[in-house]
Amino acid sequence: MASTSVPERIETIRRLIHDSIVKFPELRKVSFQRRQQFIMDLALVAVALRAGYLVDNIAISEQESVFSDLISALRLASFFTTIHDTFSHVVHVYEPTSEQSFFLNIPISVERLGIWTDCTSFVSLAPDPSTLSLMHKPPFSTTLALESLLEDLIVQVPPPPSIPIKSCSLLKTAVPLAAILLEYPVAYTPETLESPFLCNVPLDVYECVVSFGETTTHTLLKFSCPSELANQHPDALGQPYIKRLLKERYLARIHRFKSEITFQIVHTTEQLDRVAL
Repeated sequence: MASTSVPERIETIRRLIHDSIVKFPELRKVSFQRRQQFIMDLALVAVALRAGYLVDNIAISEQESVFSDLISALRLASFFTTIHDTFSHVVHVYEPTSEQSFFLNIPISVERLGIWTDCTSFVSLAPDPSTLSLMHKPPFSTTLALESLLEDLIVQVPPPPSIPIKSCSLLKTAVPLAAILLEYPVAYTPETLESPFLCNVPLDVYECVVSFGETTTHTLLKFSCPSELANQHPDALGQPYIKRLLKERYLARIHRFKSEITFQIVHTTEQLDRVAL
């Protein structure tokens, strides 16, 4: 686990997470590489470098109870260390419709959920790519789910280790919801989930990468935006605007660390057979 290039606080949290997850048989079965990625993603949420993390690289049974127990174990274990309050600010959030698990940094998420309409653009998706459009607001059901989650995060301090997302009964509601929790500047809103989307449509693909020294790099987030739509709406979806938004957000957080962390935005244009939502 040791890595001299990783800031000390992050490395301490990584070790704590490692020592906790090996006590869970379901998580011990996960491959070493995927487990290390999980550990780093959760650590970056804990140190408030990212607001949320979607657990999409490992699959376990009874994930809601396992991840709830993991947060409880981390809160207890960290209480007796120099990072004693770290995991009181982290919560597992479960979206039952899509069966997705998120880990959220509570202070950042509460702040971002209060202003999410100012920093997220919504793109309406239909099977016909010629009908792509920029929406003025998200589906009402997405707004309800976010407001319910925000209330749950605020009411109980600290909140329970796991919170289910309510008012989210449709998968097409869950797609933009996940984008908001993960701080994507662009959130896709599908009209239906029956068909593949954005087949062979030129996409602006953004990948935000942090580097610790010369040896350790990690992807914070990766998302896309239809290139033609970005050209039509440069003030909301254009490359200069998106890059400026990302730099302002993440560099402000990175500057809190005394250790050297570099931040890079990798932009490419791609055409895919289909885009996973």
